[in-house]
Formats: sequence, C-alpha cells, structure tokens
Amino acid sequence: MVIFCPRSFLPWSSLPEAITHLFGGPQQVEADVAVAIAGHVAGQQCMRLIAPGVAFKITGLNGPLEPFAEHARRLYVDLRASAWVNVNMKDVTFTTLER
Repeated sequence: MVIFCPRSFLPWSSLPEAITHLFGGPQQVEADVAVAIAGHVAGQQCMRLIAPGVAFKITGLNGPLEPFAEHARRLYVDLRASAWVNVNMKDVTFTTLER
C-alpha cells in the first residue's frame, strides 16, 4: 500500500528523497550526527542536512506537536537547528527547531 502526501499526491517515502535531490544528492546531504541520551553521547545517526549543522525532518504527526519538538531539540548534539515539516490531513506546518 502506498500512502500519499496530502496536497502533493507524492508518496510519503518520496518526500525526503526529493529534498535530498534538491540539496545536491546524498553525497552533499547525508552526514553522521552525534545522538545524546540523558545528556551523554550514545552514538551516531545518519541525518539529512540542508546546511552545515542544520537537519531536515518530515513527519506526518496528528495531535500535539510539542512533544516531538522537545525530543528533537534534546536528541541531536551536533545540530544547531532542524528544519521540520509536519504534513497531516489538515495542516502543513514549517518549524525551525533551534538548540
């Protein structure tokens, strides 16, 4: 089953790929970022970056968005900010999460 993004008719899985392509492809966009748990670095995670130290994330959350925002602000040590787009059936929300 393919789930389509409202308003664009693109499959959800195509959105990160489209943004990766727009910003220069995987070689330019993907980078390892330190992940912290309880304030201690626990490892690395490959993230897509739209600028040095600025990740992008696309979600399809319904309901309150603040719990995700707080989690994302605490989790990634090496990031200055995250460009976050949340798309659900009613709204498209663009948010910059700064550390």
